[in-house]
Parts: sequence; C-alpha cells; structure tokens
Amino acid sequence: MYTMQFWKALAVKAQLALRLLALLAIGFVPVLAVPSAQAANPGQCLLKSSKPLLISSSASLGGVVIDDQCEKVYISNSSANTVDIYSVTNGTKIASVGVGARPSGLDLSADGTKLFVANTGAQSVSVVDVATNTETHRYVFASNFINDTPYSIAAARNGLVFFTTTFSGSGFGGRMMQLDPASGAITQRTDFWFGGTNTEITRIASNADHSLLAVVAGDISSGPVFKYASSTNTFTNEKDLNAFVSSVALDTAGDIVLVDSGTYVLDGNLSQIGIVTGGSYGVAVDPAGNLGYAVSSASQVNVLDLKTVTQTGTLAIGDTVASANYYGFGTGVGQMTISRDGGLLAIITDHGLSLVPTGVVHVVPFATFSARVNLDIREGTSASSSSDEFAAEGHFTLGAGRNGIDLVANPLNFQIGSFNISIPPGSFSGDRESLRYDGKIADYDVRAQIKPSAHGGYQFTLRVKGVNLAGSVLPLTATLAIGDDVGTIALPTGNARFVDTVATSKKDD
Repeated sequence: MYTMQFWKALAVKAQLALRLLALLAIGFVPVLAVPSAQAANPGQCLLKSSKPLLISSSASLGGVVIDDQCEKVYISNSSANTVDIYSVTNGTKIASVGVGARPSGLDLSADGTKLFVANTGAQSVSVVDVATNTETHRYVFASNFINDTPYSIAAARNGLVFFTTTFSGSGFGGRMMQLDPASGAITQRTDFWFGGTNTEITRIASNADHSLLAVVAGDISSGPVFKYASSTNTFTNEKDLNAFVSSVALDTAGDIVLVDSGTYVLDGNLSQIGIVTGGSYGVAVDPAGNLGYAVSSASQVNVLDLKTVTQTGTLAIGDTVASANYYGFGTGVGQMTISRDGGLLAIITDHGLSLVPTGVVHVVPFATFSARVNLDIREGTSASSSSDEFAAEGHFTLGAGRNGIDLVANPLNFQIGSFNISIPPGSFSGDRESLRYDGKIADYDVRAQIKPSAHGGYQFTLRVKGVNLAGSVLPLTATLAIGDDVGTIALPTGNARFVDTVATSKKDD
C-alpha cells in the first residue's frame, strides 16, 4: 500500500512536470542551450544521509558510472546480462536494460546521452539511450586468433569510443580498439603501445569532460601507463612504473593521474610526483585535482591530499571488499568511480554497490557579479519582530565552461548578512523574456525575477518582506547561488546604506 508520503512526493513531481510543460509550451525553458558535445553543468549530489548507502546485490557486477547530473548510477550486471540503473538519492532501482553477454566496463558519452557497454561474453559493444533506458545499437566486431572480447571502455569528447579487449590467458593478446558511432566502424588502434596490443587486464578511464583518457596495462611487471588526448586523437608513449598496476583515474585538467596499486601520483606528463602507500584496488580523483581516493584491502577508502602526496583520512565503505584482487581478475569488486561534482563515490563491494559521500562540495564562482541592496529597517524593530524588508538587484555572468542556469532543477539562494532565503527548484515561471517568482516562503513574502541581459549574463531582482534585520551593521556580505554557481560580494560602509539608499559594489573574479 502506498503511503501518504508517497502521494505527497508524487504530487510535487506532478506540479514540477506541469510547470515545465507550461514553459515548454511557450517556448522557454530556464536553461541555456548546451553544445551537443558537452553535457550540461554537473548537478550536485544530494544524498539524504552523510553515511554510505549500500545497494544490495548478489549479482556479479563489473563496472559503474554516475551520470553528470548525479541522479542515476549505472552498473553492469554480468549475471543477468543487464545494465542496472539506480537512484542516487535513495538507492531504488529505476530500470534494468538488457545488453550483450557478460557486460563489464561502461562509460557515458561526453554529452551524457548515451551509455557504452563492453560485453565481455561476446564480441560486441552495446549502446544504451539514457533517456529511454533502451539498447539502441549493438556493434559486433571480429575477434583475433585467441577469441578476444571487450573488457574496459571509455568515450572521448571527439565522439570516438575506445575499448580494450581481454582473453582467456595472460600476457599480450588483447587489443586497443576504436569504435566510431557515427559510422559503426570498429578498428584497431595500431598507434597504441606495441601495434595496438595490450595485456588481458588493461583498463581505460575518461576524465570528467572526456577530453582525456588514461590507460594502465595490468598483469605486467613494468606497469605501463598512457594518456590519450581527444583534441589531437593521439596516445602518448608508455610511462613505466615498474610495478603491477590495475586501476587509473585522472582529474578534469589532466594534471593529476592516480594509479593503483601503489598508490602512484603522476603529473600531466606521467612523471611520478610521489607514492602514497596503502591503496590496493580502485582509484578516483576529485575533478579539481586536489583530492584522490583509493580503495584499500581494509575495506575503506583512503583519502589522499594530492598536493602534499599524503593520506589525510579514510571513508567508511559500508561493506567489505574481501573478494577483490590486485589484478582485477574475474570481478569488479573494489572498482570505484566519482561524480562530476566530486561529492560522491560509487564502489562495487562484496554484497552490491556502495554510494559513499565524500563530504566535498564544489562551487563555481561567477565570472562577474555586481549587486545593489536596499535595507528597510522599521523604526523600533526588536529582536523578536519581523517587519523589515530588503530589495536587491544586480547582474552576474557565469564562470568559464558553464553552460547555463537551471531553475527547474536547482534552488536559488540569496544571503544578506546572516539572513538567507531559498526559493525551491521549479518555483519560477515565465516566458522568453524573464522568469518570475511571487509567493510566500515560510513567513516571508518573496518576489524575484531573473532574465538574460542584453550585454550577456543575467540580471536579477529580489524583494523580501517580513524579515528581521535588527542588529544589522555594516559591512554586509551578499551571496547569490543557483545550484553550484555562486557569487559573493562585500557591501562595505559607504556603499551599503539603510532605508532609502542604495549600495553598490562590483567584483570581477
């Protein structure tokens, strides 16, 4: 039987959907257009708890990836020949998509619309449409003389997809293969390593924006590492660590490459910066490149400061990884991925999949932010009264690489001094010219407007009545945040005045 909480949640979702449909009907959605080769701004990972969330499964799981908006986690289920999709928020299963035999590695396309799956039980790669949760293509290729099959896969920003193959045995015999989804052609990249060959446990991983890929060849004592640049469509020469390696990850800029077991910290040229002992299995790098994460045999995640090359703490996994092995043979246990905002790890464990919050929250500062604020403090206002009001207006432009704001999915927060107001996601309505909100939040009367500026960026106005500003003194600080796009500005004495005066300040980051 459905609970009252379920029906309330369903009603809220229906209201948001109707509001979005209304916006679509008039030809306006509060999100700027996004280039086809790039996903929208990464969403923030909002879990209900700061503790690990274990999604129980008795299946054999191979690979895992989190979508760019941090709403879904995709995991390959080789026991059922499916890709299983779960909600990041509560761990409930959303769908299971049938793919090829024994799926293992998987990766999202650069624009986030497709999921590529390496089917280790066949000579095929599946493509899943993430909007419909259906397999739309299955590309088949001819195996080599030892019947090699796909193993690890990564999608590049230039549209090409790369996958390594594996086989029953050890040594060389696998291949570095390239899939061009535009034509369906699958070819061997003979410019990689020794004529396009690799070991049977060779992993490949993409960075956050898919502009770079990193490769490690396992089960070989030389421990070779490689990089691939989407912009030039080229692989680097090998960099040997002279150790057995099994996992690799890199930051968005490609300045940091992390390799396990080790854990080895390399720079953008694959030169060794240092080693942090204790890592054993999967690795991940915070997109900003400051923090690294390594799954250890102690069934925990080691937190690494990549600037000082030291371990600074641990994160509980919420399960064990006892069945993992150093070389990655036959199991995905111990493998890990990180969300694009750096706030969540997804780790394959002995009993399923664990979602582990990192506690890291990234914000992207506005490139420019200006604000004007009027504060009307009523005469005789006391600490217990709420008869004051303020009005704010200003302009901002987004930081480099940002692709628009989304007021359907993200809240708008404004703070002046110690007072903060938050307008929930989906609350704004409007047309091509502007988005508006006029309503009541808690006990406050709130009126807000945001619209594109003729000179680029956005203009905003906000008026809030029924607040208590008693005790406010200059200087004051104003902060505007939409999702993880944030601007903060100081309103010092002489620029911020009470009652009928206006304060002006401007900051260019």
